[in-house]
Amino acid sequence: MWHSRASWFLAQLLTPIEPVALLDDAGQATATVAAVSTTQRCTAGPGARVLARFADGAPAAVEQPAGKGRVVMMGYMPALGYLKLACDAQRAAGDQAP
Repeated sequence: MWHSRASWFLAQLLTPIEPVALLDDAGQATATVAAVSTTQRCTAGPGARVLARFADGAPAAVEQPAGKGRVVMMGYMPALGYLKLACDAQRAAGDQAP
């Protein structure tokens, strides 16, 4: 019983919402990942570099200089996208465990 509930929860949690294009230094898309579970549009301030965009062109990840360092804000949860890829590959291999 626990296993079926956990599988259902993971399936709900890992439902793709929209694609995210990862950008190179020239702003060109180099790969696409799935934003799953939740998203939030980022705002690129002065001096910011957009690292990823949602399908509608809105910033999905922004890098902003701050003092001697930088701050990176992600408007999606990359770890959940990678977890979804792993779960999909596991299911494709015939293993039903989440």
